Amino acid sequence: MKIKICLAILATFLISSLPARAQSKLTVVTTTEDLAAIAREVGGDNICVNSIMPGLTISGSNQEGVMTAEQLADRRKRRCFQRDQYPQDLVGTVIFLASNDSDFMTGQSIGVDGGMNMH
Repeated sequence: MKIKICLAILATFLISSLPARAQSKLTVVTTTEDLAAIAREVGGDNICVNSIMPGLTISGSNQEGVMTAEQLADRRKRRCFQRDQYPQDLVGTVIFLASNDSDFMTGQSIGVDGGMNMH
């Protein structure tokens, strides 16, 4: 049986800037150090542990009252792809991480944010 673990990582600065009601909806927050530790711990069992670091993703009413129209426009300007990010923008990365193509990949974080953060 093949096991793959995919985590979504939110930067702590983003979490701390969210209103309390939004923070309470977050159940798991991890860091890249946690990711590496988990990958090392289960690597001997050939379990892949990777993460997706999404940008601000517009999904229905989750944005109502969280950011103003001006803040959203500013966020778009700071991306290479100057448009909003939607859940379908993450699908390809999720499919890749779930596929056999990522079988020898572990402990990695993939940024899917339209080029807002580049390494």
